[in-house]
Amino acid sequence: MQFSRNNFAIPPYFSDGEYKLYFLVVFVASVIVAAFNITLNHDKIRPAFETAVSTALNRKVRITGSVFLKPTLRPTLEIHGVRIHGHDQDEYRG
Repeated sequence: MQFSRNNFAIPPYFSDGEYKLYFLVVFVASVIVAAFNITLNHDKIRPAFETAVSTALNRKVRITGSVFLKPTLRPTLEIHGVRIHGHDQDEYRG
């Protein structure tokens, strides 16, 4: 396969030779993350998760625990301490 700037979302400020290095660095970083099972902590975006799940379920959802993403070959999202309120506002602890 011939690599060209049109095949990938390469920023336009890379020269023709630099985009191959860019692709190689991104590929190696992805392999390292997948091989060593690195976990990324996403506690900063917990409110966005709460809002998205609350909207999808049409119920109030609170996340009191941690939010982790494992970007491996089989990506996993772990959310701890999920509280889902029922229609009568009784809290379900799951």
